[in-house]
Amino acid sequence: LTRFKGWLKKTAGFSTAFCFLYSLTWAVGSVLDVGKPPGQMVLAIDVTIVGFAIIFALDFLSDLSCTGEAADREIKAFFNPVSVLIGFGWKQAFAGAISTISTRERVLPPPVQTLA
Repeated sequence: LTRFKGWLKKTAGFSTAFCFLYSLTWAVGSVLDVGKPPGQMVLAIDVTIVGFAIIFALDFLSDLSCTGEAADREIKAFFNPVSVLIGFGWKQAFAGAISTISTRERVLPPPVQTLA
């Protein structure tokens, strides 16, 4: 039962983090094209700012004297999903940049390069 509760907490934490990622994608996508590198960079910066704000707020909550050890443990357990959220935001930006560069640069003849 303890392992199941741990899995459930991790699943809820990562689900919440991915909801933040896709809600920020939707918000930035209403202003910029997130399919192109400038929009992806703005999205990555926004995800980083929101992620750091969440981490700082949670750290402030865990430092309060009114929260006990159990609450502090649960609050700090959410740091990892938020860190993964920031990482996925930047991964998306770098993947888009590599995709753009690879479509513009020709290393091999076009028939050979488009085989994959």
